Amino acid sequence: MDKPTLITLSNRGLTKHVYESIDRPIQHMVSHPNGIIYGEFGWFADPSTHGTHLIEGVITYPQEGVWVIGEHRFEEMLEDDDIWLVRIGIDNYWANKNLDHDDLRATLAKVFD
Repeated sequence: MDKPTLITLSNRGLTKHVYESIDRPIQHMVSHPNGIIYGEFGWFADPSTHGTHLIEGVITYPQEGVWVIGEHRFEEMLEDDDIWLVRIGIDNYWANKNLDHDDLRATLAKVFD
């Protein structure tokens, strides 16, 4: 498991960010020279709430389906995970919006420039 695998799974909506006992489903993620940038579901819909995060540090892989950067955990979502149901509902909403995900990832990559 490596950084590209985390990014690929995140861009397929299959990971969550776990920090301070809060789970956040991820909609888009891009590589950053110092770590990763990710967007929570709907990060692009309302610029006033932003929902984008730069997580700096080296990624470690303590176990299958888990990536860690400092105090931040990124986990592959499982079907019995409550947040999975939230993700499915949000996915269904955004699926009807005909989004250009490549364009959104390019925008996300520039957020912290």
